[in-house]
Amino acid sequence: MKIPADHPARDFKVFAGRIWKHLNLPPLTPVQRDICDWMQHGGKRNQTHAFRGVGKSYLCSAYVLWSLFVNPEEKCLVISASKERADSFVKFSRRLIDEVPFLQHLIPDRNRGDRDSNISFDVGAATAGAHSPSVKAAGITGQITGARGSLIVLDDVEVPANSATPQMREKLSESIKEIDAILLPESKELSVDPRVRILGTPQSMETIYATLEERGYTTRVWPVQVPEEHTTEGYHGNLAPMVQKMIDDGEPAGEPVEPSRFPRHDIAERRLSYGTLGFMLQFMLSTALSDAEKFPLKTKDLIVAPFQTETARQVYVHSNHPQYRLKEQPNVGMNGDGFFAPAEAVGDWAKFDKTIVAVDPSARGRDETAVVSMSSLGGQLFLHRSFGLLSGYGPETLMAIAQEARRVSAHKIVIESNFGDGMFSQLLKPVLNNTYPCSIEEIRNSQMKEQRIIDTLAPVIEGHKLVVHESVLTSDRIPHGEDSQERQRDRQLFYQMTHLTAEKGCLAHDDRLDCLALAVGHFSSTMLLDAHAEHRARAEAAWDTLAGDNKPQHLSWLHSDVTASPFSDPYSF
Repeated sequence: MKIPADHPARDFKVFAGRIWKHLNLPPLTPVQRDICDWMQHGGKRNQTHAFRGVGKSYLCSAYVLWSLFVNPEEKCLVISASKERADSFVKFSRRLIDEVPFLQHLIPDRNRGDRDSNISFDVGAATAGAHSPSVKAAGITGQITGARGSLIVLDDVEVPANSATPQMREKLSESIKEIDAILLPESKELSVDPRVRILGTPQSMETIYATLEERGYTTRVWPVQVPEEHTTEGYHGNLAPMVQKMIDDGEPAGEPVEPSRFPRHDIAERRLSYGTLGFMLQFMLSTALSDAEKFPLKTKDLIVAPFQTETARQVYVHSNHPQYRLKEQPNVGMNGDGFFAPAEAVGDWAKFDKTIVAVDPSARGRDETAVVSMSSLGGQLFLHRSFGLLSGYGPETLMAIAQEARRVSAHKIVIESNFGDGMFSQLLKPVLNNTYPCSIEEIRNSQMKEQRIIDTLAPVIEGHKLVVHESVLTSDRIPHGEDSQERQRDRQLFYQMTHLTAEKGCLAHDDRLDCLALAVGHFSSTMLLDAHAEHRARAEAAWDTLAGDNKPQHLSWLHSDVTASPFSDPYSF
């Protein structure tokens, strides 16, 4: 079955629109229509970089089916980061052939021996007996040497699991080079025009997608919002024309590119959830960051306040207003950073929900065994102390950890177990039994350290959910006597925090920061709570325990119009 040259569905946008209608999806958005045009007319080798959630995988599947619809002789090879993901892609595409009425001429004909499985299949309208199936799935790290395709689609081949280190990225890059060897040559007899389509999202500052332009791939980028002026050069002229037109027409930075599906408030929530670096990569598709973005953790996002060993006020409100700046505390971060007191501390003093001591052990030497004591209350975390010890796993270190657990009445000690395969825990147990009996939990981490720390800390710090005791700022600057001035600076928690990037080995010392991430990671589930909702629940419980005229006036808003609440808009300052 040959599709006439003037058939409307020869326009990929029209075809994709019909698929969307079958899937009961809303009509194609302007960005999706723009991507359709690019995939159809973007030359032999092109890359599509679009923000998370735009529907790249659906468009990719539709493009494969459209290619077979227009020319059943196409041989489509779909390559993803894993074989399982590629198989799912092929399975979904095969299901659409069965379900969509105008595609049913592509159903494999088993009577003539067509292949038909979840990993590869032939289409019924193609010439029978071809060596390569019409559609086949493969994983980028698997064996693709024997495969062949006139259309090769790479769908999100770069993921954190295969691009975390330079060695991983080099291996991935070499695998992509294999594409040229398996791309079928042009065939005028079958009207086959070989081409490669890459769809993806950068996973690191050193993304392999950036290197593919040197190999002849053209790139087009659709960020989720109009980019800041200082980042536009980082797109190297690859911004989609529709986005560039928004800039030329004077649309302000931050204006949504897809307002119908990703309005401003949704984008703001995603930025908060992913953190600055993750948002810039996953949604802005930018690897050219300013200094402020390269160093995503900032002390100005912390709240510095006094609180007690076992209790704190129920809500601490963050502000960067100059009147709350702690001018006596030196700024160890970038220009414009600093430490700030809370704008307000709301509610009565309440006992912490949970307290832990986190430990990141080290061997004897110049690295520290880092210790952090932290509590949770509602939706906020409270940092009591952070310090480092140079005595390795000696008795001084073990006793200091036990004494800190006793001081803060810790419920648990959390230990990074990568060092010594749990040996440190065994050494600590008898000391704890004699000093402060307490349970121990071991945590093992395998992700690249720098990215793991950023992923753990950025959402909490940028969300103003970490309250730091004011004494931590002073104790952080107390040096080990034999340290040089430079080494003293490198050991400070807040210097490590403000100078961390996603680059491997970016810090000379990261012990205290890594231990802070260990503690915060343990409390990740509490971040689902909202501190203000928790405060209201506590106040309501207090109200319910009182009777008649004994109810205090400062709680009377609970049984009145909610807009009268003195806490209904705690950020109104």
